[in-house]
Amino acid sequence: MGELERDTPTSRHIRPELLLGFGMVFPERSQVLRAYYQDIDDRRRRRAGEFEDELLDAAHRSPEEIIEQILADERAGELLERAVQEALLAADERKRWALARAVASGLLGNDEAAIDEAQAIVRAIAALEPSHVRALLVLARSANANGMRLGAGHVAAEIKASPELAESLLAKLTADGLARDATEFVPVMGPRGGSRWEITELGRRVLALLRSDPPS
Repeated sequence: MGELERDTPTSRHIRPELLLGFGMVFPERSQVLRAYYQDIDDRRRRRAGEFEDELLDAAHRSPEEIIEQILADERAGELLERAVQEALLAADERKRWALARAVASGLLGNDEAAIDEAQAIVRAIAALEPSHVRALLVLARSANANGMRLGAGHVAAEIKASPELAESLLAKLTADGLARDATEFVPVMGPRGGSRWEITELGRRVLALLRSDPPS
């Protein structure tokens, strides 16, 4: 840990005058504010260290080799920077691990197509909330079990949410390329009964990254 670590957004944006002013107006609370900032800073440093460890393990490269690559390739550097920013904000450790693995896949590919795909995966992972992941898992289980395309009502029942929320989740997954509207591929047996969705290959890849545990 440490060789890829940078100052965190929190530490860069702490304004000394804010702490001073707060301390003058609320002297009994200034220490609380300092402790709060320190806690955020410590948390982000820990997350940066976990991201670095997973990246080095997944990429099978030294920090020096990774640094050399991102200095030589602006898009690789952009990929790493975006993933690090998202990892610092992610409370879910599986999300941080998945972001690191996505970067590793882009760096290992060492070409434009691999970087493009890794950037798409990083964007998709960054936008996912637990409810999106649950909906995506429902689509994946259905595809693996019987290849059925599911409606919002079925997804809602599986994740114990309202149909309206399920539709919103599916719309987001579709916009990010993790699911697709497959209504036109569903055989018509009487009334169609609304749209049907299925998981995409990108969705499968993102789920695979989220499911994998780091080596012990």
